[in-house]
Amino acid sequence: MEPPIAALLVVLGSVSLAADVCYDDVGCFTTDYPWSDVRRPFPNLPQPPEEIPTNFYLYTRTAIFYNGTTFGDFSAERERTTFVIHGFQGSGDAYWMIDIKDLLLQQLVGRQVALLVHALCDIGGAVAGDFHLISHSLGSQVAGYAGARIPGLARITGLDPGQPYFEGTQPEVHLDSTDAEFVDIIHTDGRDLLYVGFGFQGVEIGGIFNCPHDRSHELFIATLTEHECPFVSFPCKDYAEYESGECQRLDRATIGRMGMDAEKYNLSGNYYLQTTGDNTSFCMHYLEVELQLSEEQQDGMGNLVFVIETNTTASEQLLGWSSGTSWSSGTQLRTTVHSPIDPAQMTSLKVTLHGQGAAVSPPLLPRAVKVTRVDSQLTLTSQDLCTETETLQDKETMVLRPTVPERTAIYYNSTELGDFSAQRERTVVICHGFTDSGASGWMNRVKDLLLEQYDFNVILVDWEAGARTPYLQATANAQLVGRQIALLVHTLTDVGGASVANIHLMAHSLGCHVIGYAGARIPGLARITGLDPAQPYFEETQPEVHLDATDAEFVDIIHTDGRDIIYIGIGFMAVSICVNFILFYTV
Repeated sequence: MEPPIAALLVVLGSVSLAADVCYDDVGCFTTDYPWSDVRRPFPNLPQPPEEIPTNFYLYTRTAIFYNGTTFGDFSAERERTTFVIHGFQGSGDAYWMIDIKDLLLQQLVGRQVALLVHALCDIGGAVAGDFHLISHSLGSQVAGYAGARIPGLARITGLDPGQPYFEGTQPEVHLDSTDAEFVDIIHTDGRDLLYVGFGFQGVEIGGIFNCPHDRSHELFIATLTEHECPFVSFPCKDYAEYESGECQRLDRATIGRMGMDAEKYNLSGNYYLQTTGDNTSFCMHYLEVELQLSEEQQDGMGNLVFVIETNTTASEQLLGWSSGTSWSSGTQLRTTVHSPIDPAQMTSLKVTLHGQGAAVSPPLLPRAVKVTRVDSQLTLTSQDLCTETETLQDKETMVLRPTVPERTAIYYNSTELGDFSAQRERTVVICHGFTDSGASGWMNRVKDLLLEQYDFNVILVDWEAGARTPYLQATANAQLVGRQIALLVHTLTDVGGASVANIHLMAHSLGCHVIGYAGARIPGLARITGLDPAQPYFEETQPEVHLDATDAEFVDIIHTDGRDIIYIGIGFMAVSICVNFILFYTV
């Protein structure tokens, strides 16, 4: 038997015998270094192009070629051109490629891809900065070879790039950060976590265990189909830091989003996120919880378990920290939990204390609790929570609910304006209609949503006693209430320092004419929104009798009642909406 050292010499000797081959269009190839080294001991030359009939299918499914001048339905006027490239033992009709093609409306052979891109630029009028190559497995290396020959290429997305024969090689051998202006990678195969690279520094995404090789393109497709999912990722040093929760901070300046929108964010480095193991939906939502402890808090350690509740369901028990944490006087505890439940639907948050390290664990004394969530646009929304319990004993549960906004009655003939502040972005005044009241569900729903998303002053107008039957009396009362609203607005400007340019009146039914009367007495009023203004006793009357385009700088109307269409007037430019039909016209 030949000694091992001799076998090694034989192998190394075979590596050193370089070979070259040249083909028309695509140029020459070699098996010399770096295409052969100890990591690639058996290099091969590409087969001739005629043995690899590489087709490029521009959908509609018209074949185009890099050495042709006919590009079918290709147009440089479209926003972007995306290449989707299969991997080892794959083909151009792979289901995942078809799925991505369908979703985006638009493989020898990296050089052929590059030649096609050059043809599309030189003949078709496209620019490299509008091209995006998406590829799976070995196809990711194909895309890298193409990108290396396309200066200014916008983006390459590698879906679990093939590693054998590429890992640890020189940059020109494998997909590399220099192959495009933006390179993002999703790794899933053979790892206990999902790994994604942005700008090629890398994003590691935890929580995907024993993922199959095709999970990467399933996840990429999910970012196109699960439109309401944030797919938010966090910059972390490694998976251990992610698991500890230290880097899971909802900071708009640092978080990113996996998938098609990744390049919208300034991403570079290692990022992690969690997804579900459910093939029907990979979406996992994050909720950051901050607890400010009292100055009277005693030293302690342990963990908190959270349960997110909505009107219809509840999350599983969510551990605050992987191995617990400690606290003392005035400590601010912060953790991020994740669940398939969207925290935007949260009605309560249950918190259970599990003390550690002491026979008798001191109670937790939370002075203030705030939660922050993130949506699909990576917009952050924070909310204060409150509870009737001041202490949380070991093994007990505290129920936290969103803080009810402070309700203060204010008057047009008073200088006491409660919590009103002219520094807030806008003041919205909401008025009900006939036989309704200020306790109306729709008014409070709008108020809650506005306060949840914006820093607004919201004023609800309750004229229930004047809006009762008979209808004709209520229409007369509308004039009085309109003047009272105008007087209140003048008080907000004269005493509270507000600007009419930041005031928006909104109403329903008969209330629309109430705010029309108000707007007629508030020069420069920013906006009035009328929700299905009452028509009896107002239709075809003089402008001063009904809500009119002159009552504010911008007036928008939504009509629905008693018609087979929905009618909307904007600044008294109108929109009529029928089932499959939209018509714009002026009034």
